[in-house]
Amino acid sequence: MTTVEKIKAKILDLAIRGKLVPQNPDDEPASVLLGRIKAEKAKLVKAGKIKKDKNPSEIVVGSDGATYEKFADGMTKDISDEIPFELPQGWAWARLGVIFDVARGGSPRPIKAYITTSDDGLNWIKIGDATIGSKYIFSTEQKIRPDGLKKTRAVYSGDLLLTNSMSFGHPYILKTSGCIHDGWLVLHPLDDKINKEFFYYLLSSKFAYSQFAKAASGGVVRNLNTDKVIATIFPLPSPSEQKRIVAKIEELFAYADKIGKASDGIAQVAQRLDKKILDLAIRGQLVPQDPNDEPASELIKRIEAAKKATAKGRKSSRIAASDRPAYETEAPFDIPDSWEWVQLGSISNYGECKSVDAHGVAADTWSLDLEEIEKGTGRLLCRKYAGEKTSTSSKHVFSKGMILYSKLRTYLNKVLVADREGVCTSEIIPIALYDNITPEYVRLVLMSPYFLAYTASKDYGVKMPRIGTSDARAALIPLPPINEQGRIVAKVEELKAMISNLVNS
Repeated sequence: MTTVEKIKAKILDLAIRGKLVPQNPDDEPASVLLGRIKAEKAKLVKAGKIKKDKNPSEIVVGSDGATYEKFADGMTKDISDEIPFELPQGWAWARLGVIFDVARGGSPRPIKAYITTSDDGLNWIKIGDATIGSKYIFSTEQKIRPDGLKKTRAVYSGDLLLTNSMSFGHPYILKTSGCIHDGWLVLHPLDDKINKEFFYYLLSSKFAYSQFAKAASGGVVRNLNTDKVIATIFPLPSPSEQKRIVAKIEELFAYADKIGKASDGIAQVAQRLDKKILDLAIRGQLVPQDPNDEPASELIKRIEAAKKATAKGRKSSRIAASDRPAYETEAPFDIPDSWEWVQLGSISNYGECKSVDAHGVAADTWSLDLEEIEKGTGRLLCRKYAGEKTSTSSKHVFSKGMILYSKLRTYLNKVLVADREGVCTSEIIPIALYDNITPEYVRLVLMSPYFLAYTASKDYGVKMPRIGTSDARAALIPLPPINEQGRIVAKVEELKAMISNLVNS
């Protein structure tokens, strides 16, 4: 298993525990869904479309906190030892056979006598037509004669299949129709709100496979029989949350796939994911644009008007050859229409910070040095105060909400947003942003692969390379609308928390 596959496995594990997306208290609880399924099953049994369960049951949590299975014959059994983890509010445990009508395929024999190349042949779906790790089965290599249908089982596009012999426990969703042999089980949902994509991912999880492995019988060739699959127990969220979980899984899987199947360690892959997330964020590819957002151009107009009103105006922040050095006349990459390219110096006071003598700083003032910022993450490692330090060099003064940017060895990515006022070493530049520009968003830009490449091309000095003030002010920043800035920051924080969970769990 590659590292990316391990990350995907962890994503599925978080999903089935209800930790991948937030719960919505307005969602229909899973118990209501199970009630509908019970009623629908009774109708189908009465109509003769499915077989009646021998002793139907439901799983409930007792007042004592234990989990019980209540049977139709009045018997109750404590199954707390089968419950591997606690579920979120609104979820429920259920046997797979309660949620789905599970049926086994069959084979006309001898099968060779039924194989045909005729146009009226029925697709003969074999395990070899599926690829482990692929979600869908699109086509088959062989067909069987129509008269073989009475010895097998018809399945249709959209059906959920599960292998039950040899390489057992692998789910697939059909994108074709045909017939299945007895190495397959077909799972028909008993409510149209059951999300088959969700159950594809659920049945792909380590949790599901561990249950199937325990249930599989046989020596060299192990098999899953229908009754054992029906008896496996699974967590069930509301239909709405099933849909949200599928969307989140596919979003996170897509990020992992953009990195590629790496052979290095999970921490290294996580670092690459972090960089990719920032790169997508500043290109407008991490969150969708909202056509109702005020475009960034309006924000820029307000900034320019404010500058003129205070007689401190600089050149226009819009991209124009006359407004910046010749080497920056081309936009570095495409951005959404509602965004604007601006120079860092046109949206901030970069390079205009106030300095004070170290002796004049009160002992209880936060005093920040470079070694107190974690490289790569910009995380504050510790908070020290002026009274604890002996430095006599001058300090830069900053306020809460300013970006604290290390101009020294910028590739270390020591950038943070001040959560209170204080002073810092002169190698750190406090940056105050104009108008309503979100400091956390600009911090992401300053830490992005794009901006690191820019500073690497402009820094000077061999042992202690740094970015000069004029080059930093001239740097181009992709600026989204105000509301989108907030959405981007929230999405990045969410994804980084997810990655941290994957690495540290």
